Amino acid sequence: MMIIFEGTLSSTLKGFIAFDDVSFERSSCSQNNQSDFVKSLASCDFEDGFCHFVQDDSQDRWQRVSVAPNSIPRGDHTTGKGHFLQAHLQIGVNKQLVAHLTSPQLPARLEYCLRFYYVLSSTWSGHTALYLLQKESNNERPNMVWSWTKPRLNSWLRAELNLHSEHTHQIIFVYKCHGLLYCGIAALDDITATAGNCIDSTIKGSQGIANCDFEDGFCKYRLDVHHAFKWIRRSGQTPTLLTGPHNDHTTGHGYYAHIEASHMPEGTSASLLSPKLHPFKGIRRIIFFFHMFGWTVGHLSVLLRSPGRRDALLWQRRGSVHNAWTKCCMEYQSSTEHQIVFQGVSGSSVSGDIAIDDITFQSGSCFGMREAQWTANRHRT
Repeated sequence: MMIIFEGTLSSTLKGFIAFDDVSFERSSCSQNNQSDFVKSLASCDFEDGFCHFVQDDSQDRWQRVSVAPNSIPRGDHTTGKGHFLQAHLQIGVNKQLVAHLTSPQLPARLEYCLRFYYVLSSTWSGHTALYLLQKESNNERPNMVWSWTKPRLNSWLRAELNLHSEHTHQIIFVYKCHGLLYCGIAALDDITATAGNCIDSTIKGSQGIANCDFEDGFCKYRLDVHHAFKWIRRSGQTPTLLTGPHNDHTTGHGYYAHIEASHMPEGTSASLLSPKLHPFKGIRRIIFFFHMFGWTVGHLSVLLRSPGRRDALLWQRRGSVHNAWTKCCMEYQSSTEHQIVFQGVSGSSVSGDIAIDDITFQSGSCFGMREAQWTANRHRT
């Protein structure tokens, strides 16, 4: 089978016919409209309030907060310096408190992937749990579709699950606390709903020759053989105390790339090279997350490398920033084949680890992206 686009001019007078952005989906047009509707209703990064989510009682136990990136959790998940929801419950002896967060009514007969990031901490005196319920319009009793009861201090973890209902429904986040005086903290951020199952949306989201979350190695990036020291792919905390991330940005239990300062003399550099990229028209933006925390952090640079030219500096950050993953967006133009280089330079002691994660390339500028913390001047080659 072939699809043919045929254009016919009605006369010999000047005129033109144009079309753009052709795509094929495995669902009907009505499903696509529904999926956009679900995304608009059930997605929220809490930068501008609660979006369409509401609380079930007047006590407002879920609070929208923006904390210092060195506290608990270590900044929000979206940017490292933005907002998230936090339930902080204090209770009397042997009492239990519950905090509910409820979505609006979502359409029936649509499969979608729900992703969200959460933190759950506890103390010796209390027991905490975080649940996700699905409440269908034809049933007063909601069904539990996900739960987490293992506290993990300071780490944003990702949850994802496929949801489907034959009826209109709501999703409800529930935090339960049972203990003596103080149970700990639960936090939520970056709730997203995308059409289809989670595997399909993950594949679609990872497309792009230079995109990399380091879950399956260095993707198509390569280490610069001219440098004695290399970027290291790691999961969990870096070996040196008081520097480096405790976990990756993508899932909270995945991988990231970093330079280990304890192995590098001061001023030593390590470079990670993107695959060769074709020239393009217009503006392209690079979005990634970086972690720079410690007493003697060196600097992180992003360079544009083109044949026959010196590397051009697109972006640079020096010294300790925050003990959190921080989002960066920069933009550039290139009319020649090129590569993007992530270059880390060590500081004066072991307390200077630098890490990067979740690199994505997109068309368009950074202008208007509120979550971009540092945006480089546009560079053109």
